[in-house]
Amino acid sequence: MRKVLLGFSLLAVALIAGSAFTAPRAARAQDEMAKVVCDSDLILSLFTAEYHFDYAVVHDKMMMSASDDMMGVDLAAYEKGQFAPLFDSLIGMMSSGETMMDESSIQGVVDAMGMDMAAMDSMMMEMMPEGSGEMAALVPPTVEGEAAECTALRDELRHFYTALAYTNMMMMAEGQ
Repeated sequence: MRKVLLGFSLLAVALIAGSAFTAPRAARAQDEMAKVVCDSDLILSLFTAEYHFDYAVVHDKMMMSASDDMMGVDLAAYEKGQFAPLFDSLIGMMSSGETMMDESSIQGVVDAMGMDMAAMDSMMMEMMPEGSGEMAALVPPTVEGEAAECTALRDELRHFYTALAYTNMMMMAEGQ
């Protein structure tokens, strides 16, 4: 009986000692998985893009295409903060297969996102009616001290919204 109790005691000591060495490793793993924290306007813009314009669907299609030119941001890597419940409600809607745009609209945006911004600007200028005149070139914002991941998401969302606007303009021109 003493040998059994001694065996259990040694096992308990070994488990306690082992957990002391693995606990810091587990804490480091959690720190490495920390979410990227961006400003609230950027995360709200991401929600708006996903909820109203199927950004996640377009993003996934772009990521799966071999010829994509996207930066490849990982949407799950961003802290959603106070907007987390809104994103959680989106997951339920997306898992049911509901989309806000039809497949041809989604494909149009995917195709437009395959172009760089200069090509999209050139295409837009070609579509403008004669006599539209000169337009000022608006400069995208630069946020001082912003994490590179936030800048990448901001650039990708700008590209998405531009592609969405140009695709909509083309559909209107075609009478759809």
